Amino acid sequence: MNLRDPDAATAAALERVRQVPFLGDFAEPLPRLTEPGDAGGREGIEEAFGRFSGLLGAPTDAVRLRFRVVDDGREDCWCIEAGPEGNRVTGGVGTQADVEVIVDDVTWAALAEARMSPLEAFGLGRMRVRGDVDVAWRVVRRLHRAAANGSEGR
Repeated sequence: MNLRDPDAATAAALERVRQVPFLGDFAEPLPRLTEPGDAGGREGIEEAFGRFSGLLGAPTDAVRLRFRVVDDGREDCWCIEAGPEGNRVTGGVGTQADVEVIVDDVTWAALAEARMSPLEAFGLGRMRVRGDVDVAWRVVRRLHRAAANGSEGR
């Protein structure tokens, strides 16, 4: 590893992180949640969370996720409640969440377009996560598996 080359050092560090089973899932970008030509703004965010929910599928254990997307002092909240009975995406604060993600709109767009990994966003200080890290890991793993299978989550 060449410490004088920050890009090479970052790439080498990221490769080492990918080898750690727990962290490796966070080091990969999420499956793409947006499509070219999708609406921007709040409508585009709503479409992305719909795709997120579809990929998540119906997990055996119910999970509650809250995403707070911040843009120049304005904050939009989205909640995904997923479980064996199905999923529901709602706007607003909702109920107590197992995992809460706080992110600015530019970082959310990069995550939704698969241009940035959750670990990169977190490491750069552009995303905060509160709650149960095991639930977050299971959710991210389900998203990756559903995308790899080319299907909505099961």
